[in-house]
Formats: sequence, C-alpha cells, structure tokens
Amino acid sequence: LTKRLKISPEKVPTTLRLYGNTSSASIPLTLVVSLGGRLQRESLRLLLIGFGVGWSWGAVELTCGPMLISDVVRVPDVPTATEQQGQES
Repeated sequence: LTKRLKISPEKVPTTLRLYGNTSSASIPLTLVVSLGGRLQRESLRLLLIGFGVGWSWGAVELTCGPMLISDVVRVPDVPTATEQQGQES
C-alpha cells in the first residue's frame, strides 16, 4: 500500500506486530500508541484506512487535534475455564 500511494513507511504507523489483529480497535489503538503524544500537542492531517473481511474497507481523510488521549489499558491474561481445570489437577 505504501508503494502504491508513494508514501514512506515511516508515515504509516501500525500496531499489528505489537497487538496482533485487533479488529475494529485497530485504528483508535494505533492513534493512541503511535500518535498519541503528537495528537495531544498539535493538529495532524491524517488518512485513516481500515480493511475487513473479504472486500470490506473504509477510508477517511481528516484533521484532528490537539485532543485528550487516554493511555492504553492493558488487561492481564485470565486463564480460561479449561486452563484453570488443568491447574487444579
């Protein structure tokens, strides 16, 4: 995509390697993790693109900021019922 749009990879933040496929949370998560500090201080012109199952996709160009950005809340892993039963044996 960066080659077709002739955009340097440094201008295309992603969180796939850090968090995996986060579905509909991918764009807001990437905004917070990759651009949160800048969005708190300045206005940014952004092109947001998301791809879904099959041929579904969406894109929007917008300018936003400065704005309040929350921290990412990480929830500790909780063992499934099956994993808990295995630990009790």
